[in-house]
Amino acid sequence: MQYTFISVFALVGGFSISSGEDEYELIRDATTEALLARSVDKHCLELDRGVGLAALMLKGMFNRKEYKDFDAALDNEVRTIRETRRQTIGQSLALVIKFTGEADLDLTGATAERADFVACFDAIDKDKVMASHALAVRAIATSFCLESKSICNIKDVTRGVYFRDEQGRVVYSFTAKVGSPRAYVSSPITTDNLRSISQRATRMLRQTELNNIYRLYAEMLNQGDDQLRAFLLGWAALEMFVNKTFKHYESTFIEGLKPGHPSVSNYLQRVRDVMESKYRLSDKFGVIAGLLSDEQTYEEDVGHFRDIKRVRDKLFHGEDIQKQTLPVSDLQMLLSKYLSLHLSVPG
Repeated sequence: MQYTFISVFALVGGFSISSGEDEYELIRDATTEALLARSVDKHCLELDRGVGLAALMLKGMFNRKEYKDFDAALDNEVRTIRETRRQTIGQSLALVIKFTGEADLDLTGATAERADFVACFDAIDKDKVMASHALAVRAIATSFCLESKSICNIKDVTRGVYFRDEQGRVVYSFTAKVGSPRAYVSSPITTDNLRSISQRATRMLRQTELNNIYRLYAEMLNQGDDQLRAFLLGWAALEMFVNKTFKHYESTFIEGLKPGHPSVSNYLQRVRDVMESKYRLSDKFGVIAGLLSDEQTYEEDVGHFRDIKRVRDKLFHGEDIQKQTLPVSDLQMLLSKYLSLHLSVPG
């Protein structure tokens, strides 16, 4: 049976759609679709109906033969769901991600059938279906934020799975999740931005060795006003990024210093061997920044890294630090910049 998994995020800050456009398509292939939209109602219709059906079941209205206005009640539930979602998204741009595939459902426990849908419980483990697309969801969502030059945030709005049988009816298992002072600035999105987001998301899906970094970064962006948790997640992602990529950039750095004579090559290799266990984290970041950034921003970025690390060290040593003073914005911008630069390196 065919399934459709939909995940929707509110993108706070970053970009805005021009007044004449309602949607921008980012990715479309046989099984994946991603787009930016002002309104997500038409994309979430089946999910909304599923949540509405679950609400009516809880109210005991679904199986009442004497209940004459079921369709009207369902429409009312859908309106309520949509209004809640609009309040969650606010004026933000929405990112809609869709995946389709095939799955086996056990419909022996179906509770109700109508001409347009089947309602059942425990027909399939939908969490497994959604988990199979978790990496792609993170890659697409974070690729958007990496494109932005300003602070942005990702807010979970809704996600869910529905199915369609051979008769074209929607099959529901009743699970959908609806989500519930930093300055965010949006700028108009361009064709170049859309192309870059799509290309970066594709590359992130290929570079699986950085999966945990993408996950931590995405979770950082989804913390809202929890500055402490956002800082800890962001620092973990940055530290992991530095340690994961340092060997590659160290080799590039050393190769750039080697002239033709083998004695110099041997000397530099010896220095590298001796220093292998002695590099400080800031030393590693300095090498990476030296190769990825330009001369004008190198010193500033290294300074930011050291300042952020000092705050991290104070936290881990138990010093009392006010949450509102945590450099979350600086950390996000630094992590975003170097992830983006790394993903733009050929190869």
